[in-house]
Amino acid sequence: MTMTGRILNRTKYLWIAVILSVLAVAAAIAFFLYSTRAKDHIPQKGVFVFNETYSLTE
Repeated sequence: MTMTGRILNRTKYLWIAVILSVLAVAAAIAFFLYSTRAKDHIPQKGVFVFNETYSLTE
């Protein structure tokens, strides 16, 4: 294998590692945003169901 082939092979693996790292960070951020939004919406849904069930007005 020539020197150019080795360099291209290493840069290919480097780009794969960079892309996978970016995807992992994006997935972590998306999961974090999804989990924080879910906590905000659940109590509101519970309040609406509670009000409809017991005919309460605020």
